[in-house]
Amino acid sequence: PMAQMVLLCAMPGMGKSRLAQEFLRGLSMRGVDVTVMRGNGDPLNRGTPYAMLAQVLRRLCGIQEGEPLAVQRDKLRARVEPLFPDVAALAPSAMTPGGASPRSRVTHFLGELAGVPFPDGENSQLRAARGDSKGMADQVGRALVDFLQALSQEKPVVLVLEDLHWGDAQSVKLIDTALHSLNEAPLLVLALARPEVHSVFAQLRSAKVQEVNLVGLGRRASER
Repeated sequence: PMAQMVLLCAMPGMGKSRLAQEFLRGLSMRGVDVTVMRGNGDPLNRGTPYAMLAQVLRRLCGIQEGEPLAVQRDKLRARVEPLFPDVAALAPSAMTPGGASPRSRVTHFLGELAGVPFPDGENSQLRAARGDSKGMADQVGRALVDFLQALSQEKPVVLVLEDLHWGDAQSVKLIDTALHSLNEAPLLVLALARPEVHSVFAQLRSAKVQEVNLVGLGRRASER
């Protein structure tokens, strides 16, 4: 159990995606049961906060574009809430100052992350955060860390991020926070990127990141 990022760096066409596919196929063939989460960087969304992580979460929950908001909320609840204790079983000390249970808090703030907003009438924390950008960022980060921790207690988690060099800064910052907060959780972030990723995200030189630079195959290996 160890939270770690492996960064595969190479120019386009060098085999980053294929290597990731073979890694996941190898896990499956060995009978290793993991939760796989996927996201892609997009140059059109680099300036959109949490765009990459929103995509990851929506894919994990099976949320489709164009679905009614009520359906999206139900799908998010169905994936998140079973990971947390039943509200009726919680001790009063487990409740947040706003009266929300951990289940409710994590679900509502992940909804903010995923673009699936919940009404804030019964959650004073959510209501307050919507008027405080720093407070919202803190709550969203806390919710993501709690969710990944709960998810990794079920089975190891592999988060695959394609084209990280086109990711958004807020998503990368949250992923870095999660890696440091969940030091002993079975969480692997497998990121694929072009070499310019380091000029975009300086934090990827952290001790939590193991970099693998792919080089071209020789003639004999290519023939095989």
